[in-house]
Amino acid sequence: MGATTFSLVGTAIDVTPSASRLVTSLRDIGYDFVTAIADVVDNSVSAAADTVDIRIEFDGLDSRVVIADNGHGMTASQVDEAMRFGSRRDYERGQLGRYGLGLKTASLSQGRRLTVLTRRSEVNRRISERVLDLDVVRSTDRW
Repeated sequence: MGATTFSLVGTAIDVTPSASRLVTSLRDIGYDFVTAIADVVDNSVSAAADTVDIRIEFDGLDSRVVIADNGHGMTASQVDEAMRFGSRRDYERGQLGRYGLGLKTASLSQGRRLTVLTRRSEVNRRISERVLDLDVVRSTDRW
């Protein structure tokens, strides 16, 4: 999230929220497991996927949920934006994700790390990877 400012008699004051506090509070906005998975799968549907695989691996603290699809993927800059809280993109009418929070809040409501792997085409097999790790955000207070 970028700097937030307000004006006080002609002087701009930076009121950027604490990354650590905000991301911790966003984890508690009320997702249950099924709703969180559905919110992430909505991204697959929006990417024109006709196959979505969901794998749940139970392994104590190393448990994970993997959601993979055959949608159109994202470019490196698109995945950067997708990882931003309040992402800057236009949404189609009827899409669930209208505020740029769903992928992050749904995922982090269920775990402490979100990893996105994507590629834009089958011809160019370059994979873009981004990780949002709550432990890093909490320790650095940065996005």
